[in-house]
Amino acid sequence: FKKLKPDQLKLNSFIASDLGESSKAADAAVMNTGNTIIAVSAAAMILFLLFANNIYRRIMKPLNQLRQAISKVEGGHYDVRVNLHTKDEIGSLSRAFDKLIDERISALKSTATENERINNSVIGLFSAMGALSEKDLTVRAPVTEDIIGTLGDAINQLTDVTATVLHHVTKVAGVV
Repeated sequence: FKKLKPDQLKLNSFIASDLGESSKAADAAVMNTGNTIIAVSAAAMILFLLFANNIYRRIMKPLNQLRQAISKVEGGHYDVRVNLHTKDEIGSLSRAFDKLIDERISALKSTATENERINNSVIGLFSAMGALSEKDLTVRAPVTEDIIGTLGDAINQLTDVTATVLHHVTKVAGVV
């Protein structure tokens, strides 16, 4: 038993030193794992932020284009188009906006054409009225397809009746 005592002491010393080294190795492994977790978390956070920034830009860029186009239209510039060809809701909204502007331009052109036609009808009517005021009952007011044409037709009927009455008055005056 006495012989085993020095071996036991050596063995205890060896175990203690081995445990110390194992403890240091375990501490280093824990530290390494902690550093790895921090590095992976930081990389994941950076990737998430890059992804979120990309999504933000993909949404905000078309919305800013649409907002700028709306501002230009509010200023009276109807030649602006958004021209987004994406297949999402923002692309659908921009196509609807472009279509709305096209319809607005078409309506404005139609209104301008109608106004020009009515103005020409009024000018023709005033011309005929000027000749009638000079006692020229042979003049005919233009009859167009708009409301002014109805007035022209009424003026022509009035002129015809007036000419007939004057013709009869002249005939009666010639008899007397």
